[in-house]
Amino acid sequence: MGLLASCSMTYTELVERIAGVCGGPVRHCPPTSESVRAVAIVGGSGVSFYDAAVSSGADVFITADVKYHAFHAASGVIGLVDPGHFEMEQFVPAGLVSVLSTAAPSLTFLESTVVTNPVHYAYQTSQRSINLSSHP
Repeated sequence: MGLLASCSMTYTELVERIAGVCGGPVRHCPPTSESVRAVAIVGGSGVSFYDAAVSSGADVFITADVKYHAFHAASGVIGLVDPGHFEMEQFVPAGLVSVLSTAAPSLTFLESTVVTNPVHYAYQTSQRSINLSSHP
């Protein structure tokens, strides 16, 4: 369950790209090297696959719902990136519509436009102000 992909960029570039694509803040713990060659990805709450990601030889493991102490455990072992649960899975509906439409062209599939993320974010823009956002 998940994906192991090759990659050729720096860790900083990867985290910035993830933040841009997912549209929100990204919690992360850097790897021991800035160079990234392999990335393990498990959508949603996949931290239970941490050992498999490390064993795979990945430089970075991307998943969601990572607890604080998991970041401590990853420090010096593997880069750990948590873009958020909804932020990772927001692309699933469009992907399902595409796959199902190809598999069953005589049927019509509609993608929901309802945002189901119950999480809201507060961004600190200066020492004195906080910018509240309902969704990224």
